[in-house]
Amino acid sequence: MVVEKIHEVMGHVKKIECEGRIILEIDYSDCNESEMIAVLNQAQEIGKAENRPYLVLSVVNRKNFLTPNFMKEVKEIVKSNLNLIEKQAIVGLTSTQKIIITGLNIFVQRNFKTFDTKEEAVRFLLDKDSTDTDLPDYFRKKDRP
Repeated sequence: MVVEKIHEVMGHVKKIECEGRIILEIDYSDCNESEMIAVLNQAQEIGKAENRPYLVLSVVNRKNFLTPNFMKEVKEIVKSNLNLIEKQAIVGLTSTQKIIITGLNIFVQRNFKTFDTKEEAVRFLLDKDSTDTDLPDYFRKKDRP
């Protein structure tokens, strides 16, 4: 991963320029629930202010918990801002947290990818042939008559 520029935006949210593309990095590391919600809202403000799709890299660590209150906020914000998320990758999740993200993916009908390292996640984000819209058919909502 060759980082060309790092633009500090707001605390835990920054824009990183790699290979001429901008990645919005949202770093929840070591944050508690209320701090995570504040970081999520900061990221939403940036996305809405610039009104352009971003490659999104979310970073967590073992000190983070995907609590019901946080996931409720994530669901609402992601659903209302899907047009601003070109592609999303998430790093640092535990096995249980990956299951929670699967539930989010089903709800928003996307396939946000999870990775063990930041480098893998950035490679995925920068790969123009990869997508996060490849939700498996068995998770797709069917049109009901």
